[in-house]
Amino acid sequence: MLSTDLPSIFKELSKASFYRSLVRQRVIKIVLGSSVIRVFKSGTKEKLRDSLNKLIPDQILKLKTQLEFNQWHLQNVKKIFECLKTQKENIQRLNKVGLKWGHSTKIFNLFIGHLVFNSAYFRDSENLKRIKHYLHVPLDRKVFDVLRRCGVDDIPKAIKDIDRRKYYHMQNTIKEASKKQKLPSIYFDEYAWTFESL
Repeated sequence: MLSTDLPSIFKELSKASFYRSLVRQRVIKIVLGSSVIRVFKSGTKEKLRDSLNKLIPDQILKLKTQLEFNQWHLQNVKKIFECLKTQKENIQRLNKVGLKWGHSTKIFNLFIGHLVFNSAYFRDSENLKRIKHYLHVPLDRKVFDVLRRCGVDDIPKAIKDIDRRKYYHMQNTIKEASKKQKLPSIYFDEYAWTFESL
């Protein structure tokens, strides 16, 4: 039951687990906004919300290498993919490969990226400096446009055209460039989403 007075609300908010659950729910709402969800069959949003709620993002804190992260990342992407393909219309519209390597990766990358960078979910973790470098860039048309402008070859036309090889080609290309400046590769997403206004 929701509290109806400010002292009670802040008493609830003082509980770290309650506050973190609210942060997580807010991130899920952001990630499943209309720009992400519009390509899927009606009813998919609720299924994705349930799927994201079952993931255990805190496992990221135990990962020590990029390889460990990539393996954990793929396990989570598969869970989102399994959720998306329960709606047969999603497969018909977007094809299985694109549904997994395009849309499922984008949803997970947005979810974990927001929890790590744009929220207080991991605020007390000493591991943030390390794990933020493991994150993958959420791939979409804006990222594709900047990569093409930078002369990167073999960039797909649409998210549904991403396969495993293209996914890792783009992630590795961005990551190699980011390492030279000792920056997380996910910073590239901020540039891709704002470069038109620069």
